[in-house]
Amino acid sequence: SWNVEARALSRRTAEGTWLMNDVAMVIQPGDRIGIHGESGAGKTVLLRALGALDPLDSGSLWWSGREVTGALVPRYRSQAV
Repeated sequence: SWNVEARALSRRTAEGTWLMNDVAMVIQPGDRIGIHGESGAGKTVLLRALGALDPLDSGSLWWSGREVTGALVPRYRSQAV
């Protein structure tokens, strides 16, 4: 079975302000997660990172034991997201 793993995901603005810092999680098949927070808290930044839509400043995204990079990104998006 597959899983999605975020390992120390971090993203900053051009000015250096952290949008999210050192986020780690594992999502297994059948898991349901909720993301809540105030406006500007980074919910969309996190979801875009999990969808491999934006570059990260650090950290990595893994799917089924493989890092999501390069040619794996389209397959990941079509099957896991």
